[in-house]
Order: sequence, then structure tokens, then C-alpha cells
Amino acid sequence: MKLPFFKLFISLILALLLAPQADSFTLPQDDPFLIEGLNKCQEFITKKTEHGQYLELPAFQENISGPKFKMYYWTLQKFNPLKPSLVLIPGGPGQTFHQLEWVNSEKINMIYFDPRGMGCSTPTLDNLINNPEFYSSEKVAQDLEALRKFLNIKKWSVYGHSFGTIPATIYAAKFPDQTRSLILEGTVHEGGKNFWHSPARKELVENVWQSLPSSMKEKILASFNQRPNSTTWFSQTLLDNLPQGFSPDHFNERLQRNLKSLNTRDIIPTEYEIEDITPYFSRSAHLILSCKELEADLYSIKRLFSFSENKFHQFTDMTYEKNCSEWKIIRKTFNHKNFPIKVPTYYLQGEFDYLTLTKDAHVHYLNNKSDQKYFITLKNGGHNPLSLSLNTFNRETKLNPLALNLIEKMAAAEALELNDFIEFQNLGLSWHVEKAITQ
Repeated sequence: MKLPFFKLFISLILALLLAPQADSFTLPQDDPFLIEGLNKCQEFITKKTEHGQYLELPAFQENISGPKFKMYYWTLQKFNPLKPSLVLIPGGPGQTFHQLEWVNSEKINMIYFDPRGMGCSTPTLDNLINNPEFYSSEKVAQDLEALRKFLNIKKWSVYGHSFGTIPATIYAAKFPDQTRSLILEGTVHEGGKNFWHSPARKELVENVWQSLPSSMKEKILASFNQRPNSTTWFSQTLLDNLPQGFSPDHFNERLQRNLKSLNTRDIIPTEYEIEDITPYFSRSAHLILSCKELEADLYSIKRLFSFSENKFHQFTDMTYEKNCSEWKIIRKTFNHKNFPIKVPTYYLQGEFDYLTLTKDAHVHYLNNKSDQKYFITLKNGGHNPLSLSLNTFNRETKLNPLALNLIEKMAAAEALELNDFIEFQNLGLSWHVEKAITQ
């Protein structure tokens, strides 16, 4: 009875010795956050038993005989090989589609997956979960190609949101013959200073400030004068509210609420709560990728602004320097210029996207070498201009079928016309479409 256990023990030891090693580890079995995530993940998989599955892949594609990890993917209905397919890449880094699934399509297969090290694709072996070499957007693109081959799909479309636009861009650049179309929502154009300290973000803050009624400005300025060390609360309110878009009435209401709260508490940002932005247990993935590809250890991750001398100033505290210092990370900062795109591409941006600025995304669009590309901007929209109307928690709104029809056309690489947006306008959503099509 002891022999199988002994063999298992030897196998684990060999796996640890042969796999690339990180310099410091936190034992997964001692991490209550990881254990809680594993339990949540098991609950999710149990619900998806019929249309969810694991695919075993090499942890390091240059060493296919080395350690493996299991990548979880699922669909909302049985996969139909006769239908066109769209694979969806979540943002973060470290987020999942577990609670953000879209309304189902009868025309296309929507394929969801957890990228390596995230959600249900998190390895439990310590030498992988905390190994910086295990994580990269280029490796995610290679994993996607393995999934495409496994599903025997000749050509599919790729959607990425926020950080997910990085592996989506890389995939389309590396595998153009396998990519029918590329759909980018909330596009990241590059990491580093131009991402975290984008001049376009400061311009957005100032534009919102100028749009406020004089009476509201006076109240805010008074709060700044009373608490000169707490002036970042205004941009914190923007950060908290603009992802859903900009509504003057709603925003003024939040400002009033925060002004009242200043009488009882201080809204100076505190130590960054990693758990708040990494669903399930993707903490290592979030930290490593943020530092490796976005340079989050060098710049302020909160993207806040203080106010003094009648101007907004970039708030430069709170980097991931301490969080990432435990790993030796070989930096590979993302820049879209290194991955030229030549496939039909659709950019979806919100006019008031505070996280991935529309002006910055437009740089990605201008450098796109495709002979069919669209830059579609939602007036007053935020970080989820189209997908917000596709999420199942907004099920059965009048926007559902309109948004679904639009995404189906994009997945088929079809031309978009003015008529595709008229009904949105009838429901109060106004889109601006810029297109460049070479015949």
C-alpha cells in the first residue's frame, strides 16, 4: 500500500527539480486565499460540467517534455464545429469571465477560458504558480493556438478586453492565417509610463473638472483647502465611477456623497488591496504580469491625481515595487508596435474610459496595418462600452440583441454600416465610427 505513495512522492520531487525555479515561493497549501479560490473554482466547474473541460499544456512551450499545467475552458452550450468561433480573453491581468459571461449566441461558438495562472487554470505546484517564467502574454497566445488546434478550428476570431487586448494583439500578429478578425475593447497600446501616467488621463480629469457646475467646483476646492493632503479623492471618485461611463447627474451625486464623508473620514489612498482586483486566486499572475509587461513596479498603479496651485498633478505613490521584488522578473514591456496587425480589426472604446484611454487606443489603431479596421467610440462610454450590454447580468434588456448582433458581425469579419448603430441611438447610446477600408 505504501508503494504508490512513494512513487507519487518521487514524481513530485523530480518535477520540482526539473522545472525552472523561481527565487522565492509562498507555499500554496499555506495560502488561505488560494485555498478559498480553489473552492470557488470547484463550484464553478461543477456548474459547467457539461460544457467545460481541462486541456493539459506544457508550462514552458520550449520544453514540451517538461512540467504541464491544465488550462480550463468552457462554452455556454455544446460546441458546434460547423459554427464560426469567437474566443474571449479576460482582462486584469488576473481576472476571469466566470461572473461576466455574455448572453448566448445561436450563430457563433463563444469560447471562454482562464489564461495560465488565472482562475481555474491556476497550477497548484509552487514551482509554477510563483515562477515569473510561467507567465507571459506571448505564452497565453501560444496556449490559445494549442486550444484552436485541439478543437480542430481552422480559423476563429479573437476578442480581448483591457489587459486581454495584449495577448489578443500578440495572437493576431503571430497567427494571422488562423485569425478571422480581432476585436479589442478597452485597448492597451503599451506598458510603462505612457500607460500609467498617460497625458490623456490627465486631460480626461481636467475635462471632467471643467464640466462641473461652478457651485460643485467651489465645494470641492473648499475641501482641498481644508485637507491639502487628501486631494486625490476627486480622481479616486473618477477611477471608481468612470469604468461604467460618465453620467453628469450620477457623478455629481457621488461627489456630494464623498464631500459629506470627508467630515468623518480621510480618503487618502491606503495600501493597495491586491485581493480587490484579482477574482478567485490569481494574485501571482496579476503581480508578475503587471510588473513584467506593464512596469507596475516603477509607476503609480492607482492612476490618481492630487490638486495644488490650481492644477492636477500625477500622484506618484503606491507602486508594486515591494510586491514584485521577491521575484527576479525579466522585464518584457508590451508595445503594440512590436506586433503588427494585418487582420480585420474592430476597436471598441468609451469616450470616458479612465483605465485604457481612447486617445492611446487610437495610436494602436493608426499603427494597425489591416486593410479593414474600425475605431468605434461610445459617447460618454467607459471601460466596457459594448460588453456591458452583453453581460448576462444585463440579460433581456433591449440592448442585448443589438450588442449581440454587432459582435456576431465582427466575429464574421463583416463590414459595419451606419444602420448597425441607429437602433442603439434610439435607446440613448451614440456611437462614432471611424473606419479605414482598403478595397
